[in-house]
Amino acid sequence: VSTQSTWVSRKWKLHVCRLKENGKIEENSLQVIKNVISNGGTWLLDFDEDFVSCSNPLASEFKALFGEESFDILQKMYDPGMEEAGPHWNILNRLVEAKAYLRDSESFQNLSLVQTLRKRYSVEIIEEFRKLCEGMHRMEGSLSLADLFPGDVLQMTGESAMLPHHISTGWEILCTLNTTREILSEISTRPSKITMATSRSDRYLPDTEACRIHGLSVSLICKQYSLKDVVRLDHALSL
Repeated sequence: VSTQSTWVSRKWKLHVCRLKENGKIEENSLQVIKNVISNGGTWLLDFDEDFVSCSNPLASEFKALFGEESFDILQKMYDPGMEEAGPHWNILNRLVEAKAYLRDSESFQNLSLVQTLRKRYSVEIIEEFRKLCEGMHRMEGSLSLADLFPGDVLQMTGESAMLPHHISTGWEILCTLNTTREILSEISTRPSKITMATSRSDRYLPDTEACRIHGLSVSLICKQYSLKDVVRLDHALSL
């Protein structure tokens, strides 16, 4: 925390409490939440709507444009496994930025960067990745797929391929919100401030469910704390 020119640091502990598959919370997890808040005094409530249903927007867009099979290739290549992600992604990104995939298969496989990749990938999967990238520069008139999906977006999609992606069913949405209400009802004190992250501009809240989830979430919070006024600070379209 910065107070003018003074920095104040405090030790803190992160508690992760998961919901069960049926949307309920374990009693011991609920007790952890109650204990942390009761011992901490003043508390803030930050409700992230993509907790209810979560999309990986870049993955969804890539699959829609190029199909599941192409995404599987991208996901396999960008998965660092047990290695450090940064250096691994750097190799792939350097190949993409240099458009090395426009080389023929043999000269591409002989590149030193590709030789490094072959320590953990087969020739076949690397060749599939090369063909995937090459195909994005196939021309259709004056345009190529790269105009639709630029190389830097391809890199971001690969790097984010392992992020959570679970589009909740209607039943799952209701179970999650009902459990949230139960948790809040178990806490005896009110939060000093409430914020809600709509996750609309980054599209982590699925567009097809966003309006309904937002409406139910706001209604839940307002009823729980007898609130009448909601101040909107986001400016995403179609809200």
